[in-house]
Amino acid sequence: DNLVVKQASGEGGISIVTSDVQTGWLLFADGTTGNEQYRGGISYNHSLDKLYLLSGGSSRVTIDSSGQIIFKGTGNSIDLRFQDISAAISSETAGYIGMSTSAYSGNNGDLVLIPRTSGVSRILLMQGNVGIGTVSPLANLSVKASNTTGSIIEAAVLDGGGAAVGDGVSLGFTGFNTSVYPNWRYGSISGIYEQANSFKGALVFKTSTAADGGSEKMRIDSSGNVGIGTDSPESILHLDDT
Repeated sequence: DNLVVKQASGEGGISIVTSDVQTGWLLFADGTTGNEQYRGGISYNHSLDKLYLLSGGSSRVTIDSSGQIIFKGTGNSIDLRFQDISAAISSETAGYIGMSTSAYSGNNGDLVLIPRTSGVSRILLMQGNVGIGTVSPLANLSVKASNTTGSIIEAAVLDGGGAAVGDGVSLGFTGFNTSVYPNWRYGSISGIYEQANSFKGALVFKTSTAADGGSEKMRIDSSGNVGIGTDSPESILHLDDT
């Protein structure tokens, strides 16, 4: 070895000392030009109080003074951060994975995934099944509630829509050619707000005949009336073929 530091007994080490506004480096080089001079390394920026790990001639991992670890993306990638999620980062443009505080989610210890705030941001699982409440998901998405005899367990909730009559949230069904026709749905089931200043809701069933979201074919209103061909059923079963 070109350099050996040995301490026969007790603690030992090497210190790299710079001023409180400078950066100290330990670098691994394979040449004398460009990033050949720092293909890998460790640096500490005293001004920012951040530790950097370098590979391939670039900074890849950052550890800040709060202990947040940031894995640096490349190209069009974004940073992957493991941190304590708080309300302060909800407007950030990077993506995050972290354990939340009550300031953000309302429950300490929640696992929070936050994509970029851009309108095209998504959370993608390219392969495999997702299981919620189960370690053996049976499909792309398996949601398992507790087994309680004599009860109907609510396993999933779709929450959305505004406060105006007709607003709500839907479950859509689609298949091939969605890249060409992204708004096409074979059909959908929607829960909607039926009457202002009330707790009344209705279920709306749509099917399509064109590359769109479909049109209403059947409705079950808040009183239990079923309308086929009408959105205002006046009896238990109201048929309208006009």
